[in-house]
Amino acid sequence: METERLRYFTVIAETGSLTKASQLLGISHSGLSKAISSLEAETSLKLFRPQGRGLEITPEGKWFYQKAQEILKIANEIKMGKVTELGAISLGMSSVVGSTCSGEIAKELKESLRIYELDLGEIEGKILSGDIHFGVAFVPAPRPELEYLELGEVTFATYARKDLYRATPAQELPFAVPLSEYPDNPLGYRNRDGFPLEIPRRAEHFVASFAIGLNLLRSGQAALYMADFVADQENKFVREDLHLVKIKEFKSAETKRKLYLVKRQSAEESKEMKKIAKVLRRICC
Repeated sequence: METERLRYFTVIAETGSLTKASQLLGISHSGLSKAISSLEAETSLKLFRPQGRGLEITPEGKWFYQKAQEILKIANEIKMGKVTELGAISLGMSSVVGSTCSGEIAKELKESLRIYELDLGEIEGKILSGDIHFGVAFVPAPRPELEYLELGEVTFATYARKDLYRATPAQELPFAVPLSEYPDNPLGYRNRDGFPLEIPRRAEHFVASFAIGLNLLRSGQAALYMADFVADQENKFVREDLHLVKIKEFKSAETKRKLYLVKRQSAEESKEMKKIAKVLRRICC
Protein backbone atom coordinates (compact mmCIF):
# COMPACT_ATOMS: atom_id res chain seq x y z
CA MET A 1 0.00 0.00 0.00
CA GLU A 2 1.54 3.29 -1.10
CA THR A 3 1.84 5.93 1.61
CA GLU A 4 1.43 8.65 -1.04
CA ARG A 5 -2.12 7.42 -1.76
CA LEU A 6 -2.84 7.39 1.96
CA ARG A 7 -1.71 11.00 2.18
CA TYR A 8 -3.96 11.94 -0.76
CA PHE A 9 -6.87 10.21 0.95
CA THR A 10 -6.35 12.08 4.25
CA VAL A 11 -6.23 15.46 2.49
CA ILE A 12 -9.49 14.73 0.64
CA ALA A 13 -11.09 13.56 3.89
CA GLU A 14 -10.03 16.79 5.62
CA THR A 15 -11.10 19.15 2.83
CA GLY A 16 -14.20 17.24 1.62
CA SER A 17 -13.32 18.21 -1.94
CA LEU A 18 -11.21 16.74 -4.76
CA THR A 19 -10.71 20.23 -6.16
CA LYS A 20 -9.40 21.72 -2.89
CA ALA A 21 -7.22 18.67 -2.25
CA SER A 22 -5.83 18.90 -5.78
CA GLN A 23 -4.84 22.54 -5.16
CA LEU A 24 -3.19 21.75 -1.83
CA LEU A 25 -1.30 18.73 -3.14
CA GLY A 26 -0.31 20.28 -6.44
CA ILE A 27 -1.54 17.37 -8.57
CA SER A 28 -4.28 17.11 -11.17
CA HIS A 29 -7.92 16.44 -10.29
CA SER A 30 -7.92 13.34 -12.53
CA GLY A 31 -4.69 12.01 -11.02
CA LEU A 32 -6.11 12.37 -7.53
CA SER A 33 -9.37 10.66 -8.50
CA LYS A 34 -7.45 7.77 -10.04
CA ALA A 35 -5.32 7.37 -6.90
CA ILE A 36 -8.40 7.16 -4.67
CA SER A 37 -10.07 4.66 -7.00
CA SER A 38 -6.93 2.50 -6.80
CA LEU A 39 -6.92 2.78 -3.01
CA GLU A 40 -10.59 1.73 -2.81
CA ALA A 41 -9.88 -1.25 -5.07
CA GLU A 42 -6.85 -2.22 -2.98
CA THR A 43 -8.70 -2.01 0.35
CA SER A 44 -12.15 -3.17 -0.89
CA LEU A 45 -13.59 -0.15 0.94
CA LYS A 46 -15.95 2.59 -0.27
CA LEU A 47 -14.19 5.63 1.17
CA PHE A 48 -16.33 8.53 -0.15
CA ARG A 49 -19.75 9.29 -1.56
CA PRO A 50 -20.88 12.41 -3.47
CA GLN A 51 -22.49 15.21 -1.48
CA GLY A 52 -23.52 18.33 -3.35
CA ARG A 53 -20.42 19.68 -5.06
CA GLY A 54 -18.08 17.89 -2.71
CA LEU A 55 -17.48 14.50 -1.13
CA GLU A 56 -18.63 12.97 2.13
CA ILE A 57 -16.51 10.39 3.87
CA THR A 58 -18.32 7.09 4.52
CA PRO A 59 -18.36 5.22 7.86
CA GLU A 60 -15.79 2.84 6.35
CA GLY A 61 -13.79 5.85 5.27
CA LYS A 62 -13.81 7.32 8.79
CA TRP A 63 -12.47 4.06 10.18
CA PHE A 64 -9.82 3.89 7.47
CA TYR A 65 -8.86 7.55 8.03
CA GLN A 66 -7.77 6.74 11.59
CA LYS A 67 -5.73 3.77 10.37
CA ALA A 68 -4.18 5.85 7.56
CA GLN A 69 -3.11 8.50 10.08
CA GLU A 70 -1.42 5.82 12.19
CA ILE A 71 0.42 4.39 9.17
CA LEU A 72 1.55 7.82 7.99
CA LYS A 73 2.77 8.68 11.48
CA ILE A 74 4.91 5.54 11.60
CA ALA A 75 6.22 6.14 8.07
CA ASN A 76 7.08 9.73 9.02
CA GLU A 77 8.93 8.62 12.17
CA ILE A 78 11.00 6.17 10.12
CA LYS A 79 11.87 8.80 7.52
CA MET A 80 12.69 11.47 10.08
CA GLY A 81 14.76 9.02 12.07
CA LYS A 82 16.76 8.14 8.97
CA VAL A 83 17.36 11.79 8.12
CA THR A 84 18.42 12.52 11.70
CA GLU A 85 20.88 9.63 11.72
CA LEU A 86 22.41 10.90 8.49
CA GLY A 87 23.06 14.17 10.31
CA ALA A 88 21.47 16.45 7.74
CA ILE A 89 18.92 19.21 8.16
CA SER A 90 16.36 18.82 5.41
CA LEU A 91 14.29 21.78 4.22
CA GLY A 92 12.30 22.92 1.20
CA MET A 93 11.92 26.34 -0.39
CA SER A 94 11.01 28.02 -3.64
CA SER A 95 13.63 28.66 -6.30
CA VAL A 96 13.38 32.42 -5.61
CA VAL A 97 14.41 31.97 -1.98
CA GLY A 98 16.82 29.10 -2.58
CA SER A 99 18.79 30.81 -5.35
CA THR A 100 19.37 33.87 -3.16
CA CYS A 101 19.59 32.63 0.42
CA SER A 102 21.08 29.10 0.37
CA GLY A 103 24.66 30.29 0.73
CA GLU A 104 23.93 32.50 3.72
CA ILE A 105 21.88 29.75 5.34
CA ALA A 106 24.76 27.29 4.96
CA LYS A 107 27.20 29.87 6.34
CA GLU A 108 24.97 30.49 9.37
CA LEU A 109 24.35 26.82 10.21
CA LYS A 110 27.80 25.41 9.40
CA GLU A 111 26.46 21.87 9.07
CA SER A 112 25.18 19.42 6.48
CA LEU A 113 22.03 20.49 4.60
CA ARG A 114 19.56 18.94 2.22
CA ILE A 115 17.77 21.71 0.35
CA TYR A 116 14.87 20.88 -1.95
CA GLU A 117 13.48 23.28 -4.54
CA LEU A 118 9.71 22.88 -4.17
CA ASP A 119 6.63 24.41 -5.78
CA LEU A 120 3.31 25.69 -4.42
CA GLY A 121 1.74 23.10 -2.10
CA GLU A 122 4.70 20.71 -2.34
CA ILE A 123 6.40 22.01 0.81
CA GLU A 124 3.44 21.10 3.02
CA GLY A 125 3.21 17.66 1.47
CA LYS A 126 6.92 16.95 1.93
CA ILE A 127 6.78 17.99 5.59
CA LEU A 128 3.80 15.72 6.26
CA SER A 129 5.36 12.80 4.38
CA GLY A 130 8.55 13.16 6.41
CA ASP A 131 10.82 14.00 3.48
CA ILE A 132 11.84 17.38 4.96
CA HIS A 133 11.96 18.80 8.48
CA PHE A 134 10.48 22.20 7.59
CA GLY A 135 10.16 24.65 4.72
CA VAL A 136 9.86 28.27 3.59
CA ALA A 137 6.82 29.36 1.58
CA PHE A 138 5.30 32.53 0.13
CA VAL A 139 1.85 31.07 -0.53
CA PRO A 140 0.88 28.63 2.20
CA ALA A 141 -1.48 25.75 1.49
CA PRO A 142 -2.90 25.59 5.05
CA ARG A 143 -3.10 22.21 6.76
CA PRO A 144 -4.29 21.71 10.37
CA GLU A 145 -1.23 19.59 11.21
CA LEU A 146 1.14 22.42 10.28
CA GLU A 147 2.16 25.72 11.84
CA TYR A 148 3.01 28.82 9.78
CA LEU A 149 5.46 31.26 11.38
CA GLU A 150 5.35 34.62 9.61
CA LEU A 151 8.81 35.96 8.80
CA GLY A 152 7.86 39.24 7.14
CA GLU A 153 6.62 40.82 3.93
CA VAL A 154 8.31 40.79 0.53
CA THR A 155 7.69 43.14 -2.42
CA PHE A 156 7.62 41.73 -5.96
CA ALA A 157 8.30 44.12 -8.86
CA THR A 158 9.57 44.31 -12.45
CA TYR A 159 13.33 44.51 -12.98
CA ALA A 160 15.68 44.89 -15.94
CA ARG A 161 19.40 45.48 -16.30
CA LYS A 162 20.16 49.20 -16.31
CA ASP A 163 21.47 49.30 -19.88
CA LEU A 164 18.45 47.42 -21.27
CA TYR A 165 16.06 49.78 -19.47
CA ARG A 166 17.85 52.87 -20.80
CA ALA A 167 17.82 51.58 -24.38
CA THR A 168 14.26 50.22 -24.50
CA PRO A 169 10.86 51.87 -23.94
CA ALA A 170 9.20 50.22 -20.92
CA GLN A 171 6.26 48.81 -22.89
CA GLU A 172 8.69 47.21 -25.38
CA LEU A 173 10.84 45.50 -22.76
CA PRO A 174 11.08 41.75 -23.49
CA PHE A 175 9.98 39.73 -20.45
CA ALA A 176 11.08 36.29 -19.34
CA VAL A 177 7.86 34.61 -18.18
CA PRO A 178 7.06 31.18 -16.73
CA LEU A 179 6.11 28.42 -19.17
CA SER A 180 3.13 27.30 -17.11
CA GLU A 181 0.35 28.83 -14.99
CA TYR A 182 -1.21 27.92 -11.67
CA PRO A 183 -4.76 26.61 -12.20
CA ASP A 184 -5.68 28.07 -8.81
CA ASN A 185 -3.99 29.14 -5.58
CA PRO A 186 -4.78 30.87 -2.27
CA LEU A 187 -3.73 34.33 -3.54
CA GLY A 188 -5.87 34.08 -6.67
CA TYR A 189 -3.19 34.72 -9.29
CA ARG A 190 -2.60 32.49 -12.30
CA ASN A 191 0.78 33.64 -13.58
CA ARG A 192 3.39 31.50 -11.85
CA ASP A 193 5.53 34.57 -11.15
CA GLY A 194 2.53 36.44 -9.70
CA PHE A 195 2.45 39.19 -12.35
CA PRO A 196 -1.11 40.62 -12.54
CA LEU A 197 -3.06 39.25 -15.51
CA GLU A 198 -4.78 42.56 -16.21
CA ILE A 199 -1.50 44.41 -16.89
CA PRO A 200 -0.03 43.87 -20.38
CA ARG A 201 3.62 42.95 -20.88
CA ARG A 202 5.65 41.74 -23.84
CA ALA A 203 6.32 38.04 -23.18
CA GLU A 204 9.44 37.23 -25.19
CA HIS A 205 11.12 34.31 -23.45
CA PHE A 206 9.24 31.40 -21.84
CA VAL A 207 11.24 29.68 -19.10
CA ALA A 208 10.82 26.52 -17.05
CA SER A 209 12.60 27.81 -13.96
CA PHE A 210 13.36 31.00 -12.07
CA ALA A 211 17.10 30.35 -12.50
CA ILE A 212 16.78 30.54 -16.30
CA GLY A 213 14.78 33.77 -16.08
CA LEU A 214 17.35 35.24 -13.71
CA ASN A 215 20.15 34.39 -16.13
CA LEU A 216 18.32 36.18 -18.95
CA LEU A 217 17.86 39.18 -16.64
CA ARG A 218 21.54 39.25 -15.64
CA SER A 219 22.66 39.08 -19.26
CA GLY A 220 20.47 42.04 -20.23
CA GLN A 221 18.24 39.96 -22.49
CA ALA A 222 14.97 40.25 -20.57
CA ALA A 223 13.01 41.93 -17.82
CA LEU A 224 11.83 39.76 -14.93
CA TYR A 225 9.11 40.01 -12.29
CA MET A 226 10.68 38.99 -8.99
CA ALA A 227 11.29 39.78 -5.33
CA ASP A 228 13.13 42.98 -4.43
CA PHE A 229 15.63 41.09 -2.31
CA VAL A 230 16.91 39.16 -5.35
CA ALA A 231 17.90 42.41 -7.07
CA ASP A 232 19.46 43.71 -3.82
CA GLN A 233 21.66 40.62 -3.55
CA GLU A 234 22.57 40.55 -7.25
CA ASN A 235 23.63 44.19 -7.27
CA LYS A 236 26.21 43.57 -4.54
CA PHE A 237 28.39 41.61 -6.96
CA VAL A 238 28.28 43.56 -10.26
CA ARG A 239 29.42 46.92 -11.58
CA GLU A 240 26.96 49.76 -11.19
CA ASP A 241 26.33 50.00 -14.95
CA LEU A 242 25.13 46.35 -14.84
CA HIS A 243 22.83 46.84 -11.85
CA LEU A 244 19.28 45.50 -11.93
CA VAL A 245 16.84 48.40 -11.67
CA LYS A 246 13.15 48.57 -10.88
CA ILE A 247 10.95 49.56 -13.82
CA LYS A 248 8.88 52.49 -12.58
CA GLU A 249 6.43 52.22 -15.51
CA PHE A 250 5.30 48.87 -14.06
CA LYS A 251 4.73 50.24 -10.56
CA SER A 252 1.06 49.17 -10.71
CA ALA A 253 2.17 45.53 -11.06
CA GLU A 254 3.95 45.50 -7.69
CA THR A 255 2.59 43.08 -5.11
CA LYS A 256 3.42 42.20 -1.52
CA ARG A 257 3.54 38.66 -0.19
CA LYS A 258 4.18 37.31 3.27
CA LEU A 259 6.97 34.81 3.79
CA TYR A 260 6.46 31.90 6.20
CA LEU A 261 8.51 29.23 7.88
CA VAL A 262 6.37 26.07 7.83
CA LYS A 263 6.71 23.22 10.32
CA ARG A 264 4.67 20.50 11.96
CA GLN A 265 2.45 21.66 14.81
CA SER A 266 4.02 18.98 16.99
CA ALA A 267 7.61 19.99 16.17
CA GLU A 268 9.50 22.37 18.43
CA GLU A 269 10.96 25.52 16.90
CA SER A 270 14.54 24.29 16.85
CA LYS A 271 17.70 26.38 17.02
CA GLU A 272 18.25 25.59 13.32
CA MET A 273 14.82 26.97 12.44
CA LYS A 274 15.56 30.13 14.43
CA LYS A 275 18.90 30.61 12.67
CA ILE A 276 17.34 30.17 9.23
CA ALA A 277 14.49 32.53 10.14
CA LYS A 278 17.10 35.10 11.19
CA VAL A 279 18.88 34.82 7.82
CA LEU A 280 15.63 35.08 5.85
CA ARG A 281 14.43 38.13 7.78
CA ARG A 282 17.78 39.85 7.17
CA ILE A 283 17.90 39.13 3.43
CA CYS A 284 14.27 38.95 2.32
CA CYS A 285 12.07 41.07 4.57
